[in-house]
Amino acid sequence: AYERRFPTCPLIPMFVGSDTVNEFKSEDGAIHVIERRCKLDVDAPRLLKKIAGVDYVYFVQKNSLNSRERTLHIEAYNETAFCLSAGSP
Repeated sequence: AYERRFPTCPLIPMFVGSDTVNEFKSEDGAIHVIERRCKLDVDAPRLLKKIAGVDYVYFVQKNSLNSRERTLHIEAYNETAFCLSAGSP
C-alpha cells in the first residue's frame, strides 16, 4: 500500500511532490529499490524562510522492498540541512 500511494497522500498536505532518482527491480520482481528526491512545503514564517534561503525542504528517501523476506527498509536524509551546513544553497 505504501508504494502505491506514494508520492501523494491527502493526509500529508505539506508534501509537494517527488522525482525518482534511481530505480531497480530484480528479474523475478521480488526486490524493488527506488530512490526519490522529495519536496516539502514547511510551515515556517516567510521571513525565516528568506533568511535561511529556502522555500522548500528537500529530502532523499530510498525504499528497498523485498517480497521474498517480506521486508520494507526505508532510508532517508534531509538534503536541505546537509546543503545549508556545507555552505551551499
